[in-house]
Formats: sequence, structure tokens, C-alpha cells
Amino acid sequence: MKKMYRLWICLLLTVAIFLAAADVPSKFLNATGLNTVSKFNDAYLEESFTRSVNTFLVLSVIKAGLAVLEGTEIGVGIGIEVGGVVRAVYDYVDLAWQTVLVSSVVLLGTRYILQASGLVDQWFLSAALLFLLLQFLFRGYLPRQTTMKNLLRDTGLVLTLFTLLLYIVLPLSVTGGRMLSKYITAKPMHEAETGFSQLRENAFPDSEGVKKGIWSKLTDTKNQIIAVVKTINAKSSEMSVWVLKLIAGYLFDCIVFPLILFIALFYFSKFLIRYFFDIQKQRTLKEDLESIFHRYFSKSDNQISAS
Repeated sequence: MKKMYRLWICLLLTVAIFLAAADVPSKFLNATGLNTVSKFNDAYLEESFTRSVNTFLVLSVIKAGLAVLEGTEIGVGIGIEVGGVVRAVYDYVDLAWQTVLVSSVVLLGTRYILQASGLVDQWFLSAALLFLLLQFLFRGYLPRQTTMKNLLRDTGLVLTLFTLLLYIVLPLSVTGGRMLSKYITAKPMHEAETGFSQLRENAFPDSEGVKKGIWSKLTDTKNQIIAVVKTINAKSSEMSVWVLKLIAGYLFDCIVFPLILFIALFYFSKFLIRYFFDIQKQRTLKEDLESIFHRYFSKSDNQISAS
């Protein structure tokens, strides 16, 4: 009866391995709503990446304009050294520019990681089931191979943990970060991005391409520089707040929120897996001790019978 039970378990695990390789569990999980989570995550990451690129371009224009103004000096009776006015503004705009650039890379990398996990998760599941099958075979037919059984158990634990990370932990951490972003950082970031966009349109508008004489161009340039400096002076305090909102928003959206949720779900999954594997470990240890005692007492009985 026990041999038939082991045979059926081995047969079921073998079928499960082939089903996992055929990506059948993913289809089942998609039917339970995981596919919807993946679509929402992909749409969120794409939208966030597009918004960050647009913000990066706006900040690039402002940064380039400030860099030009930083080395500019207006003469002809005016004598304003523009660089001293815009240098501090340029520094924290550059800091926001770097933050948005790194955040764009993180958003795109997170999207690539999710797409890659969808390609390899089935193979990790197949490998975890394969090591579970090998462990079951060693327990049933080679009970004395303690070292190999422990190695198979530990490897199966690691593979099971990676499988949960790919199927559950990664998607849910991104989803949780998306929800926290919606209710915490979305509004301040929108205000900062809108403010920088308006500043870019007012201070550094696109060239209209009107043909003018040289003196007229020089006069217009001086007037534009003076207007830009006045605009920057008027908006300097607001710009510092926008920079802080952008840095904090992108930092929390791209790193803090997903990372905290990932760590929490990771340790929760690790706790559950270790709990079940510890039960199995205790059962294996009990079987090993029973096998040792059985062999010992069998030898003792044989020696007594022989004497």
C-alpha cells in the first residue's frame, strides 16, 4: 500500500513538472486575476516612464538655458552679471534633472524585469517540482542517503522561494507601489511637473524664426535675458519646492514604495516556505532515526538468535 502511494505521488509530480514546463499554471493564475495585475503594472510603468521622460526633457531645456545664462554678462550701460543670479538655481535644477534621469532608468528596468520574469517563471517552477520529486524518491527508495536528501531539500527551498518571487512577490510589490503613489505622491509631483513646464514655456520659449537685423537681435537678446532673470528670481523659491517634490516623489515611487513592499512580501514568503520545509525536515529526521533504530535492533536480534 505504501509503495502504491509513493508511485502515485511520483506520477503526479512528473505530470506537474510537464504542466509547469507547458506554462499551464500561468494560465490558471491569469484566470484568477494575476493577468489583470500584470497588465495594470505594465500600463503604469509605461505611463510613468513616458511622464518621467517628458519631465526630463523639460528640465533639460531649463538646465541648458540656465547654463548659458550662468556665463552671460549684460553690458552696454546695464552691467548685470547673470551668472551670480542663476548659479544656485542651476544647482538644484541639475539635482532634479539627475534624479529624474535615474528614475527613468529604474522605471524602464523594472518593466524589463517583470517581462523577463514572465518568461522564466515556468522553468523555475518546473525545477522546484523536479527537486521535490527527487527528494521524494530519495526518501522512499534511498533513505540512507542523508546528505543528498538534505541537499535536495535546501535546493528545492531556494527554487520554491524564487518561484514565488517571480509569480507573486514582484507583481504585487509593483502594484502596491502604484497604489501608494496614487494616494501619496501623485498630486505633489503633478504640481511640480506643471510648474516646471510653465516655467520652460515662459522663460525659454521656442524660437519663432522671425528674420531680424543684427542690432534688433542683440536688443531682443538683452531684453530676453533680463526678462528670464526676473522670472527666475520671482520663481526661485517655488522652484526649490518643485525640486524637492520631484526628488521625493520619484524616490518614493521608484525605490522606496516597491522596495519596502518587496522586502515585506519576500520575508513573509520565506517564513511560509521555511515553515513547511521545517515540517518536512522534521519528518525526514524522524524517518532517518527510525531507519537507524530499525537497522540497529535488527542486527542485535540477529546476533542474539545466532548465539
